[in-house]
Amino acid sequence: MQSLNRLAMEDPSLRVSTSEETGQVLISGMGELHLQIIADRLLREFKVQANIGKPQVSYRESIVKSAAAREEFSRAMNNKNFSAWVALKVVASDERGAPALDIVKKANVPANVFAALRESLEGAVGSGPLCGYPLVNLKVEVTDFSYDPQLVDEVCYKVAVANAVRAALEKAAPVMMEPFMKVEVVVPPESSGTIVSDVNSRRGRVLGLDARGHLQVVQAEIPLAELFGYETDIRSLSQGRASSTMQFSHYEPVPKNLQDKIMGLV
Repeated sequence: MQSLNRLAMEDPSLRVSTSEETGQVLISGMGELHLQIIADRLLREFKVQANIGKPQVSYRESIVKSAAAREEFSRAMNNKNFSAWVALKVVASDERGAPALDIVKKANVPANVFAALRESLEGAVGSGPLCGYPLVNLKVEVTDFSYDPQLVDEVCYKVAVANAVRAALEKAAPVMMEPFMKVEVVVPPESSGTIVSDVNSRRGRVLGLDARGHLQVVQAEIPLAELFGYETDIRSLSQGRASSTMQFSHYEPVPKNLQDKIMGLV
């Protein structure tokens, strides 16, 4: 772990974590080649012979439509009853990235109540209803909530928010989202057609085909799940003369048949 932490300090794009379920050390990076370089450095510089598994895709979850929910939670403590209810809605958003969070403003409500609501919202959107992947491309709005100084309890607010988010998400047609990579392949003209056909076979789409000197440049977007071993494959298709670069572009919904397969493996 110390070796990985040192590498992570040198490389901000490398993330190191430990799986709570399996205890495995997980490393996340910018692609298969990046992870291979990290593995090579572990062995070469730190003499760490790690048992490294196959790369895995980091999926996300989102929603197709908007939905609302209202949940209440009560508990007794020290012979006193506490209760809170929260109403909220989840809205599909065209804005890519982490969920936007909003809480209705109310007068005479102490700051600790708003803090409890926001903390619970942030925790709730960290895990989607399908497979527990983080949520993206949506907005969560707390539209109303109870406040009684005699009944206020932060735990009740947090549980009510978590339950309401989960209930709303389940009604909002949740979907899995997969990362798409922007890929550039530089290839001799006689092999460009083969590369284009290969892009299509990987569920990708060609964005453009340009000349660069005596070579052709194929611009494409391809799901990351289809890109493991890509450099080796395109070199084989072009008699060793093609090269590629890739970077993350965005997330898109996973086709239904593949989503069912992925959910069966989680």
